[in-house]
Amino acid sequence: MKRNNNLFYGGTVRLERYAAGGAWTLRDNAFESVALTNANAAVVNDHNGYLGLGQAQLPGSGGSDQVLSSFTYTNLAVWPSWRFYQVSTDLVDKGSRNATNAGLYHFTTQISQANETNSVVDIGFHYVAVDTATGLPLDTDGDDLSDHSEDRDGDGQGVTDSGETDWQSAADLGLRVWLLRPSGHSPAP
Repeated sequence: MKRNNNLFYGGTVRLERYAAGGAWTLRDNAFESVALTNANAAVVNDHNGYLGLGQAQLPGSGGSDQVLSSFTYTNLAVWPSWRFYQVSTDLVDKGSRNATNAGLYHFTTQISQANETNSVVDIGFHYVAVDTATGLPLDTDGDDLSDHSEDRDGDGQGVTDSGETDWQSAADLGLRVWLLRPSGHSPAP
């Protein structure tokens, strides 16, 4: 089991395996005000954020965790339920890999809506980057398809992979079909 780029906020997280198997991997996650217990699980962990006074930590970390006594979030005014944008910058660019490798090129942790792009991934939960005026996902090429849905693997590399359309070019129609003049034998009305 791999879990990356999550926010565990409040409540209880108990890691316990009942069946034999490989190690679990937890990287680039933020834990705040969580009763965290590793009862019976081999957990590979590193580059996690432990936020708040007295937050328990997973044992056996690789040493690149961020342990912070306080941390601040805010919400996006046009979409108030999105309340976990990071005001504190202590988790920015502190993850274990590049955002492109995590599939998070078009995502953000910041109220500014700055895409992760190819930077080192931020620790914690990510939102799809949106236009702050409308609250809609960013659409760089203006073709009414959001960047993150056109670039399905989230690598942002400008290489259009199978099943994707170019998020930087409205001329890439992908699999869309335009019927300009149906023939007499067409089932189209």
